[in-house]
Amino acid sequence: MRETDLFEPVKYWLEEREWDVYAEVTGVGGRADIVGRHGMAVLNVELKVQLSFELLSQAVDRKAYFHYVYIGIPKRKTPIPRIARDLLNREGIGLLEIQNDFVSMSLPGRFNRPAPYHNIKWDSVLRPEYKLHVGGDNGPHIQTPYKLLMNGIRNHLISVRDADNLRSVHGGFRNYGWIEIQEILDHCEAHRHYAAPKSSVSNALRSFEMNWCEVKKEGGKLFYRAKEDIRRQMNP
Repeated sequence: MRETDLFEPVKYWLEEREWDVYAEVTGVGGRADIVGRHGMAVLNVELKVQLSFELLSQAVDRKAYFHYVYIGIPKRKTPIPRIARDLLNREGIGLLEIQNDFVSMSLPGRFNRPAPYHNIKWDSVLRPEYKLHVGGDNGPHIQTPYKLLMNGIRNHLISVRDADNLRSVHGGFRNYGWIEIQEILDHCEAHRHYAAPKSSVSNALRSFEMNWCEVKKEGGKLFYRAKEDIRRQMNP
């Protein structure tokens, strides 16, 4: 059994209880397998094929973001270990057990007040594409807001460098493909789910996207452009 096999039964179980269901949601202390929303309340279900300390620890951490937290695992032939049950009871984390298409709530989740400092804007976080995802699926085809944003930025930086190469042939002012963060944000609207887009996007580009993006500092300002080999790959 895979984690994705657990998703549909839990999804239907939540929808029967009038929760709107989203899957593989980012920006909530990691990627959440399932997020449910019912009015102002938000719920998280983490799916795993077996009970583990890692799963329990993850569920405890998610209490800082959600009103209700559950773990979802296949129906066990034996009771869960006492130490695990005691932790779930103490932390108010619910337990869902799935067998075929049936979901049983072995432990109810208690209402929890998320940490106020996270101040998540759920209307922005829960984007429509998350309703199309399958919980437990971490494949590269998942189009998270971050992926959409970075794809948009990469394409824009490539187009800027293409335009500069044309100016090298036909004349005109050249920027050699370098632009500032504000121009990037002006052309890539997918950044709107960030509370501080300039610093967040800049940090992301410099920390995680240096395989295709290069950065320089000039006059106290940071400039960004697509690497030439990436531009050539995208324009064979």
